This record gives sequence, C-alpha cells and structure tokens, in this order.
Amino acid sequence: MDKFIISLVLIFILIGCSISSLTVAPSTQDDNSIPHEVGSHSGDSDIMPVKNNSQLYSKPNSFSETLAYIPSTSEITVSSSHGEYFLVNYKGINGYIYKNNVDMNKKLRELVASELQQKKADEERKDALILQEKKIGNSNMRTQKLLEAHSVWINVSRANIRSSNTIQSDIKDLLWRGTKAFKQEESGAWARLLYSPPDLKTVFDHRGDLSSLYDHGWVQKKLISEQYIELMSNSDRRRWRYLQKHPNTSDEFKRAIESGDVILGMTRDMAIASWGEPEDVNRTVGSWGTHEQWVYSHHYLYFKNNILTSWQD
Repeated sequence: MDKFIISLVLIFILIGCSISSLTVAPSTQDDNSIPHEVGSHSGDSDIMPVKNNSQLYSKPNSFSETLAYIPSTSEITVSSSHGEYFLVNYKGINGYIYKNNVDMNKKLRELVASELQQKKADEERKDALILQEKKIGNSNMRTQKLLEAHSVWINVSRANIRSSNTIQSDIKDLLWRGTKAFKQEESGAWARLLYSPPDLKTVFDHRGDLSSLYDHGWVQKKLISEQYIELMSNSDRRRWRYLQKHPNTSDEFKRAIESGDVILGMTRDMAIASWGEPEDVNRTVGSWGTHEQWVYSHHYLYFKNNILTSWQD
C-alpha cells in the first residue's frame, strides 16, 4: 500500500513539471514599441464631435475618394485646417472632412475666423494690384498713342545714334534701316529720338514702365523718314556687314551681293554674303586642287580653289 502511494505522488510531481514547462514566458517588449494606429496624432490635436453624417475624403475636396462614412455625434481628431476642410483622424484613418460638419470648439472657430480674415486680406491685396496695373496700363497706352503720332523710320542701311547732337559725340547704338523710333525734338540738322535698343529683350505688355523699354539719342535728320520703311531683313544685314568689312570689293561683285545674286569669279565668302550658308557641301581633293559642290535647295554652286566656276539650277 505504501508503495502505491509513493508511486502516485511521483506521478503527480511529473505532471506538475510538464505543465510548468508549457507556461509561456512573460513578454519583455517595452510598451512604447507597440505600433501606433494608422494616422496617430500629436498632442496639439483636438477631439471634436461630428454634428452631421459625413464622408471622410482622401483629399480636401468632395471629388476625391471616400475613405469612410462618419455617423453623426462620432468623435474625430482634428489635426489641421485646409481651406474648407479639416484633416482629421477617424478610427485610425486619416482623411478630410467638410468643416461645417464639425461641431467646433472655441479654438477651432477662432482658427477658421483667422483663415477667413487672411483670405479676405489676400483678395483685397490682389484687387489693389490689379487696379494699380490697370491704371499703369491705361497711362502707358495713352503715352504710346502720343508717341505713335511722332513715328519715324531709319532710311539708311545703318544709322549712328549719338549721345548728343554733334558728330563728335559718342555712338550709343546702331539702328538698321526700317527701325521705328519716335521723334521727341529737333535741333538744327539733328533730331532726338526715343527708340528700342537693338539688344532689348523685354516685351511691351502695357503694364511695365515705359522707361525700361526705350532709350533716347540723337541722329541726323537726313537719316530718318516720316514715311514707313520696311525693316531691313537678316539677309540684307548680312550683305551689308560683308561689304562694310570689305570696302575694296569691285563694283560688279558689290552690285551682285547687294541684289542677292551670284556671278562667276566670286569667292566663297562673297557667295555666303549673298546667299547665306549652304545646306550641304560636297568636297573633292586631288592633285589639281580642291573642288566643292555647295547645295542650296534646288541650286548648286561649284568652286575650284575657292573661286566660283559654275552653277546648276
């Protein structure tokens, strides 16, 4: 009998050890490492009730995706203001709710009122700026009309614009034939002009200061005309530059270049002055020298050792 009791005690001891070995050890994870809900908020956030059934939007507009439906009297956490919407958190979901659907406390009402005042101030500043630009624009347009009544055009290839009404004064600018200017006054054989500098990049839009668009200087009256003159083309300017750089060009070649023609015996530089750069050049080099074919759309020029020897239409 004693042996039976001893055996039974041993069995209970073994069972107790087995149960102890199955016990889960307590977690050592720090409470702070528990993941926060999606869209957790800072301590500056405000918890507010919703006074109407509302939709929670993905963006601060009613056309964006609806993330959730919020029943009336539900509590939301307001984080920030975005126009007509609040950025809020509802049951761990961040989204936007229409402000009028939120039962705002005093703090939020003051925030909304401040935003409305700022918006009104911004609109008033914008309206004042538009009115100012309109006044400046009207003034500039009137000034421009007055200037147009005294329009003149340069009537020579290029005219020197000088700092004063003497031939010894400094040259301020060179204006091409056909450049439009406005005559301000006359003094003997000279006229004082208001003109746009050749390197001006500003576009007149009736709102800027006209003084930034024009400069003034003196020109001999014989170099201007009150009749409209077409502005000198880029091709004519190129020919003029060549002839100014090569004053000893023969009269025959000079007339051809001025009229935009090519004639046999021209050099390559003369041809470029007259017709511009070719679209393509085919070159052949041999013991006899260098032959070149210049391609101009439907025309071909042939050079031998830098001299035009023939052409083909």
